[in-house]
Amino acid sequence: MDDSGAILCQISPSKDMLDQVNDETEANIQIKRESESEIVECSEIHSALAIDTGTSATVMGDDSSNPYFLHHEESLLMSLVKQPLTEENYHSWSRLMVIALTAKNKIGFVNGNITAPSISSPLYNAWERCNAVVLLWLCNSLSKEIAASVIYLDTAREVWLHLKERYSQNNGTRVFELHKAIASLRQDQASVISYFAKLKGLWDELMSYRPIPDCSMCSCGALKTLVDYRQHEIVMKFLMGLNDSFSNVRGRILLMDPLPPINKVYSLVVQEERLREICSVSITAHVAEPMTLAANTKSLFGSKNTARKDTPVCIQCGITGHTVDKCLN
Repeated sequence: MDDSGAILCQISPSKDMLDQVNDETEANIQIKRESESEIVECSEIHSALAIDTGTSATVMGDDSSNPYFLHHEESLLMSLVKQPLTEENYHSWSRLMVIALTAKNKIGFVNGNITAPSISSPLYNAWERCNAVVLLWLCNSLSKEIAASVIYLDTAREVWLHLKERYSQNNGTRVFELHKAIASLRQDQASVISYFAKLKGLWDELMSYRPIPDCSMCSCGALKTLVDYRQHEIVMKFLMGLNDSFSNVRGRILLMDPLPPINKVYSLVVQEERLREICSVSITAHVAEPMTLAANTKSLFGSKNTARKDTPVCIQCGITGHTVDKCLN
């Protein structure tokens, strides 16, 4: 009995130590689980942030495909277009600005695709910075008078909508001016290249006021017919404005069925103009050659006649080279 009690006394401390080790192990496991849970939660938050905004803070500063990316060489004082906005060129100006902002991956700040995040968002500072840059680019591309009227607007989107509302509504007057300019345009003393460039610029601006509706899902063929009608119309305008010296090539083009597109017509007329220039240079060279020869011949015989006229002639013997006072006869 005494031996059994001694054994129990020895087992009891060992059991206490084992229970303590188990408790510590369970505590460590619980801490590890809590740490893993926090890591998963942070990862989920980060993924949600990337999904909601289309970007991630880790790539915001060095990913050129990100709309919040700003290159260190981009100047805040630069103008994205050569011609600033005036009261008469809104459509051409807005077209160039859309192209420029798209190239810089900042078009979303003016068309509404990129909106301002909440102030508590980690993206707010990046958005505010890019918005300020686009706002400066817009103001630098305006005339002084127009820039003074939008300088106190806070976002690039507000400036864009303000300008569109002010200058894109009164289209009737500009459309009338374009129709009148196209109808009265003639080649006159200009080259075919200059005449066509001016006509094409006026025509493209006019078409921007009358865009073709998007009916890609339609299978009736009306869209192609409308495009063909517009092609025929500009071809007729181009041929009507040519000088009468191009009547032959104009007649050949009008006899073609179907009527070729405007770029093909322009190519045919330019080839005719260049052929005339080559033939003109060749004819001028052939005419100038005999004229030069005749001038040289006249100069040659004229010098001989002058020499004969200056040579003395003896009136006694009739021999040239001396006068009568030195005649030996």
